[in-house]
Amino acid sequence: MTEGLLIQDLPVLKTCLKCHVEKSSAEFYKRKTSSDGLHSRCKVCESEEEKIRRKKNSSRETVILPDRKRCSGCGLEKGSDCFCKDIARGDGLNPYCRECSSKEMRAWSEKNIARDEIVVPDFKTCPGCKIEKSCFEFCRANNKTEGLSFYCRGCIAIHKRESKYGVTEEWYRATLAAQGGACAICKLVFTKNNPPCVDHDHLTDEPRGLLCHMCNSSLGHLRDSIFVIKSAIEYGEKSSVLVADVLGRPPIESLGVNHNKNFVRWIGLSDDKKNEILLSQGFLCKICSTDLHNKRACVDHCHKTGMVRGILCDCCNLGFGGFGDSIELLRTAVFYLEKYQ
Repeated sequence: MTEGLLIQDLPVLKTCLKCHVEKSSAEFYKRKTSSDGLHSRCKVCESEEEKIRRKKNSSRETVILPDRKRCSGCGLEKGSDCFCKDIARGDGLNPYCRECSSKEMRAWSEKNIARDEIVVPDFKTCPGCKIEKSCFEFCRANNKTEGLSFYCRGCIAIHKRESKYGVTEEWYRATLAAQGGACAICKLVFTKNNPPCVDHDHLTDEPRGLLCHMCNSSLGHLRDSIFVIKSAIEYGEKSSVLVADVLGRPPIESLGVNHNKNFVRWIGLSDDKKNEILLSQGFLCKICSTDLHNKRACVDHCHKTGMVRGILCDCCNLGFGGFGDSIELLRTAVFYLEKYQ
């Protein structure tokens, strides 16, 4: 067989040589040298064998790389520096040189993307969890043969948490249960459309808890700093007093706050007035005291009254707004961070 079997010549069903289960041809990798054009073992069994082999190789204490190696693609013998390292391989190197690997991946992706029609299967077995799931449980990937990602969304998320944050599935499930399935700061219950984000200490890389996307990004914008968040609380409290004064509530003098003559409405604020407010602040962010010269200066205002409260740097403006200008949420964020000091 010189050119291999055409897709329509592939058998509809085939029995895997290892698990002895009869499966559709889509559950087997194609192989031109085989009599029926398919591998003898199904994709799941192939994946399991590869995982065992790679784990065994990876457990070696030392890997002696060869000085030269013949590429399985171009057939040329090249130096070991022309191959990507792969400790899970027998010789510690990828079987294809960097150039061939790049060409093969690019050609394979372009061929799949160029298809006029991609027939996505209704169901697919994930090689990670080994569960047959609906196609909607997989990410779309036009560069893949089936038009779907290799692993399901759940397994991809698990892999990302382990590789990026070192979070095990046991830690993730235990933390999620301990938090009652809700964000550790705002207590918003996690859903499919609002999945948990792993929050970690950026100095030690140690995971701290699970937050919703808004709290996680807002905490990051405030530098994960208790000092900055406390400054935001103080700024928010003083701003509330000034807003109350504008609305004709208790005079600000009785509360020990200096009157802000630049307290004006946000709508229609002129550039001259903005520069005047900046000058009164010494061109420093009202929360973190960042120098705002030649930096983006954001006008912060009360969303209820529209009154300008001050000029903030971009990060403090995003972080303060992300917490909904809520003093209570900011205090909760401080309490959350103090637990991990």
